Amino acid sequence: MLKPNIHLDSLAKRYVWWESVAWSYQHPVVFLSQVMNLGYWEDIQLLHRFFNDDVLRDILKSAPPGIFNYRAWDYWHLKLGINPIPDLPTREL
Repeated sequence: MLKPNIHLDSLAKRYVWWESVAWSYQHPVVFLSQVMNLGYWEDIQLLHRFFNDDVLRDILKSAPPGIFNYRAWDYWHLKLGINPIPDLPTREL
């Protein structure tokens, strides 16, 4: 679980608007995936202040289906040196 922080609170409010900040801290994969997928440049820089590349790689490996779009998925895999780029996560029907 993440430790509360005023800067992360602001990201949680912006990128997981449908849930509470506390919920975002309890679900870091959803929270960080949302920021990685939708984040403004400044917010991505803020994310990097708190989480190193290994943590972000782990987020990609466990990302739930439906959060990442193709552009962000490819960007983060290339940025973090993960090749080949796997298919986007999909839901089981």
